[in-house]
Amino acid sequence: MNKAVKSITYQSLIYILLIYLLVTSVVTAIHFLIEIETEKKLLKTELKALTHATNRSITNALWDMNHIQIEAEANALISFPIVKAVKITDNKNITLTQMSSDYICKSCEDSFLVETHIEKELFNKKVYLGKVLLYSNFEVVLNRVKVNFTLILFSALIKSALLVILFIIAFRKYLSTPLESIVTQIDNVDIDNLQKNRIEYESKYANELTVLKNSVNEMLEKIEEQFDSLQENEKILQEKVKQRTKELEQKNKELETLAITDSLTSLFNRRKLDEKLRNELLRAQRIKNDFSVVMLDIDHFKRVNDTYGHQVGDMVLVELAKLLKEVTREIDIVGRWGGEEFLIICPGTDLKGLIKLADSLQEIIQRHAFPTVKEITASLGITVYNYDDDINSIVSRVDKALYKAKVNGRNRVELEY
Repeated sequence: MNKAVKSITYQSLIYILLIYLLVTSVVTAIHFLIEIETEKKLLKTELKALTHATNRSITNALWDMNHIQIEAEANALISFPIVKAVKITDNKNITLTQMSSDYICKSCEDSFLVETHIEKELFNKKVYLGKVLLYSNFEVVLNRVKVNFTLILFSALIKSALLVILFIIAFRKYLSTPLESIVTQIDNVDIDNLQKNRIEYESKYANELTVLKNSVNEMLEKIEEQFDSLQENEKILQEKVKQRTKELEQKNKELETLAITDSLTSLFNRRKLDEKLRNELLRAQRIKNDFSVVMLDIDHFKRVNDTYGHQVGDMVLVELAKLLKEVTREIDIVGRWGGEEFLIICPGTDLKGLIKLADSLQEIIQRHAFPTVKEITASLGITVYNYDDDINSIVSRVDKALYKAKVNGRNRVELEY
């Protein structure tokens, strides 16, 4: 039998039987508890009847304070199997006699208790003489219900066993065997020859297995109908994959551009400038070539933002970026260093060429008409490559030059060797 079929049928059978056994156990336990409560009530009734039967003789013994007769009455009561202890007290609650069986002599206080007050009528008045306390225990109750409960339990076990057999036979005939046949047929389906593959199952009545058979056969028909369509769709999908691949490559190029470009000015960003500066250093060290660096900062840019607003400030930055790209060489690398600071890397430029470029930039910026603001100025720090430079040293040097330009009055060019 297929393992999956075994698992489904056997698990279903086990669950049903477990539920049945659970219900049977609960019902049996409830029945047992009801029997115990009934026997408790009956036991108390019988203890009261015993006290009532001996009431007259115990009354006379207490009236006469006849200790011998009191002991005899106690012995008579303790002789009954349902009585496990007897206690007789006088009208001052002093114990006159107390007897108990060996079984519960120390635990009778926790057992069932029936207490009867002994009174004698004298001159139309009742005189309290004392009381009789009879004790029984749970053992008596259990002994009484034990036989009935054994019969109930045996009956439940017989019914459970018969039900298990009937369930196994029914599951095997109506579920396990038919389901095994259907699963075997499904396993043997030939995908390459679907026309000859149909699931067969006959039943007098429509049931879940009939629905399963019909559903599988309908599925096989749909697979057969769509097989050619899938092949055609595969070709279309391959074309779409090629197209999507091209689009993805284009998007990756765009993302790469975004990763190295400042979103406002469309110049290189700080990350790309670091990379370009590192490459230029390596090239200069390898072929002993000169290059220079210009760091530019807009003077009093905070005033522009405070006076005209950040939108105008952004327009100024965009215009300056455009201007820098127009007046620098194609081989020069222009980028936004951060905020209102710009960095220009000038390959193959010596000190003389650098000073000429910086002076030209300072003058062009000063003369240029910017949107709304009209006129702005810039401070420029410049430096040239030294043979022992690294990125930190050259950036630090050009930054010091820029700081010197600002300290010395702005709108000027300062050089740092």
